[in-house]
Amino acid sequence: MQNGFFLGSWEIRPTEGRFIGPDKSVRVGPKVLDVLLVLAEKANEVVTREAIIDRVWPGVFGADESLTRCISELRNHLGDQPSHPRYLETIPKRGYRLIAQITLNEADSNPDQPVTNKNQPPPRSIAVLAFVNMSDDPELEYLSDGVAVELLNALSKIDGLQVAARISSFAFKGKNGGIRTIGDKLNVKTVLDGSVRKIGDQLRITSQLIDVENGFVLWSDQYDRKMKDIFATQDEIAHNITHALKITLSPSEQQAIKAPATEQFLAYDYYLRGWDFIYRFGPKNLNLARVMFQQAINSDSEYGPAWAGLAISTAFLHIYYDPNPKLRPQCDQASLKALQHTPDLPESCIARALALHINNQFQDAEIYFQRSIELNPNRFESYYCFARMRIHQGRHRQAIELFEKAMEVEPDDYQSPLLLVGIYNGLGEHEKAHKVAQQGVEIAQSFLKLNPNDARALCSVSYTH
Repeated sequence: MQNGFFLGSWEIRPTEGRFIGPDKSVRVGPKVLDVLLVLAEKANEVVTREAIIDRVWPGVFGADESLTRCISELRNHLGDQPSHPRYLETIPKRGYRLIAQITLNEADSNPDQPVTNKNQPPPRSIAVLAFVNMSDDPELEYLSDGVAVELLNALSKIDGLQVAARISSFAFKGKNGGIRTIGDKLNVKTVLDGSVRKIGDQLRITSQLIDVENGFVLWSDQYDRKMKDIFATQDEIAHNITHALKITLSPSEQQAIKAPATEQFLAYDYYLRGWDFIYRFGPKNLNLARVMFQQAINSDSEYGPAWAGLAISTAFLHIYYDPNPKLRPQCDQASLKALQHTPDLPESCIARALALHINNQFQDAEIYFQRSIELNPNRFESYYCFARMRIHQGRHRQAIELFEKAMEVEPDDYQSPLLLVGIYNGLGEHEKAHKVAQQGVEIAQSFLKLNPNDARALCSVSYTH
């Protein structure tokens, strides 16, 4: 069944880690998929919990909780209810039974028949490329990048829309490559690109949504607005994209994709500069990020995203470069301010989780990491930072699951697989360590082809070798 099968109205694609439904496509974690495959092998038969654990978590102590979580996620992805099951039935005190009809695809029923469209992207999927800076000042590139990132973050909150992560889509920044090539590389059906031009307090944003397969423009527009109207413009673009993709937003999604606004554009300007420095990383850049976020706060003390950025950059500085204990209360206070002003912003929850992490309050940090995932399941930082905290706690099996989820959300990130190398070696699972080391090095080398001077990638590859 590794080539895929149909489960009721869903197409299951194991090699892609996807469930394709009538109106949406969802990504699933490796363990969730493994559980489904074990059940599918014995469709309409009762499979005990012990049998599933032996197959999916061989030799792992305490995997019972992980199985319960995978079953819950599986039902959630399929839209199934335990009280009225259509796909998966619970047999009390015994196990589970897959009750939906299974139909093998042609590749499994006839091995000699070639597979077509094996890597077909999800029907609703998009990559947001780095917007081009059309301003006369090259230093304003942080603004064009920031507008694109804000749109990407907004779209990633929409259920059923697969959005390529920033590190993947921004890898094509400044490179010559056709839309078809980019779409194939990122496995998306549509690509959003655009440009930003700033003259005084005037802003011109152009954007277009392109169908990867045929190159047709599905939607395009140009916005000539005052700088103070940038938030409304970003909201309008996000809504126009969902309309072009025929996506109906729920009331909660309509609220979620709205960017937290500030009446002080200068605060937003400093905020974008801060994130630009975070993405560059390194001690100097993280300190500059803190300065930018503090300037944003000076312009608008109630701007929650700026408080979140200050807490996150401070936490990263403390975790990676500066063990000075004075940073801990600074991070703590900034994260509390972020929650006070924007409690439902994923970045605020990540900020609070990181602040609790560096203050060794792990149980409370877990609550906020989980909350950030609930608010935006496609945010890479939530899984990655959560996994690093699990390493710090010595909870390596849970760290593995979180790194795997981070790799699912961001397949072009080399950090997660390379960090898994040490975990697997520490657990004595050297074959798995070798496999993820190869995967991580390949990703890092591909990244270095596009970013040859990236110090983190160079160090990661050298250290792994």
